[in-house]
Amino acid sequence: MNMKLKKKRFLGVLSMVICLSLLGNIPAYAAGKTVEAFKNNTYEGTSDCKKFVNGIKQQVPSYKSTLKQKTGISLKSFKGKTKAIKYWASHGSSTGRLWGSASGVDFNIHDIANFKWSGKNLEFVFLAACYQLSGDKNRGKYANAMIGNKAVRVICGYHEKAPGAGTNKDGAVVDNFMSYAKTGESVKSSWILANKKYGNNNYLVLTHKGNVQYSRFEGFPGNTYSRPGAGSTTILRFSSAKPNGVTQPRNLSANLKLGGETDGIDIAIPNYAIKATDVDVSVKGDMDVTVLSDDGGTTTLNGEVKDQGVEITADEAEDKSAEWINQAFEGVNFTDFNNGNLELREIVAAEVDLDGNSQNEVEETVAYDVTYEYTFDGIPVKGDFYSAIVDDTGVVSSMVNHNEYEIIPSQRTVQLSLEDALKALENEVKGSGGLRISTFAAEDAVMPEALDVNVAFCDSDNDGIFEPSYIFDLTDGSSYQVNSMTGECLSND
Repeated sequence: MNMKLKKKRFLGVLSMVICLSLLGNIPAYAAGKTVEAFKNNTYEGTSDCKKFVNGIKQQVPSYKSTLKQKTGISLKSFKGKTKAIKYWASHGSSTGRLWGSASGVDFNIHDIANFKWSGKNLEFVFLAACYQLSGDKNRGKYANAMIGNKAVRVICGYHEKAPGAGTNKDGAVVDNFMSYAKTGESVKSSWILANKKYGNNNYLVLTHKGNVQYSRFEGFPGNTYSRPGAGSTTILRFSSAKPNGVTQPRNLSANLKLGGETDGIDIAIPNYAIKATDVDVSVKGDMDVTVLSDDGGTTTLNGEVKDQGVEITADEAEDKSAEWINQAFEGVNFTDFNNGNLELREIVAAEVDLDGNSQNEVEETVAYDVTYEYTFDGIPVKGDFYSAIVDDTGVVSSMVNHNEYEIIPSQRTVQLSLEDALKALENEVKGSGGLRISTFAAEDAVMPEALDVNVAFCDSDNDGIFEPSYIFDLTDGSSYQVNSMTGECLSND
């Protein structure tokens, strides 16, 4: 990955450190340069766990590491707290079950007596598993595990489905995370931005209240702050939410059965592909921001999400994001996106109810996440977007990935119909193991249905050619794309 990094000026930060030192409140480092990672699932290529360990050691070679993949993993590995950083990758459920399709590990966190991660060296935990930070039971269990003398600073994970296993899936999230963390972003902020860049809004971060929420790994740029002690018992959660829980418009009036009839429903889909031509997008030289540029686009960093509620409205956040792209970037401006699809989400914070009663958790909007999806002839182009995170101070981070496109006429006389696409999707879901994973046992498997279907141009093999595809959202929370020209079916998770 070709990455360019422009460092932000840190004069203000230096002044703050001097002031804190004079007051006697000197930030402390984390407890040792140690990291462990456990990969419980099958995978191809380089696993997310190996990428995570390698990313840390590339930044700070003196880290001591433990990496176990498929074998040698047990409940003891999960409960252990002798290393400063733990990365755990497995399947997960909303009931607290964790299991590995390759390692044979299978347990439930609610069966662990006196479950505590505090008390020793463990400070940062990453749960690359579905649903572990969800709802009434799981989140409270993990929040309590953080609290105590020598507390865990941060837990990063997901409250719904996590990205799938693969170099370009959960591995891509790790790549993104390391890129941000190496600029001086906190662990919390790096996890939010890494998932946002990947396209997963199911992230959730647990952290203690106070400056510790901005902690970094030892040896990485930026302050680490003092480690919480037994007196720190307020745990905050940060996540993404649709405004007021508004249900998005659907193209289907009723769910469709995979492999079944379409009941006369048809979806218009173009009979041509589009070819991308790179656009030279850069950040203007007078912008005092940190800049990251790689194959996934250009990012600006100018602060991070805090735990204070915002006073600006969603409309004001939208206006600020539109102003920012013209102010900060060259080679692209807001007119490229103002006819595209707009998604406006809230980033919310709440104090976790330690008794597991999530209905008592009062969410407060701490920032707005404004994303514009580029459209070609009214059809979204997957991966072409502009987004900004906005709070009362303005735009704290932004990302742009944009190209120009030309039409490539199709040589095919017949395209895949919606009915044929549903059959291809049925075969993929049956053969992928997804049914067994989501229901724990093949005999209990229930085939999900298509909750919604849309059309987008997708470049599934990264050759710069975007072909029209059906995008299916299923009732089990998963998402798939079916290429209307080739019939190839791929998971979007």
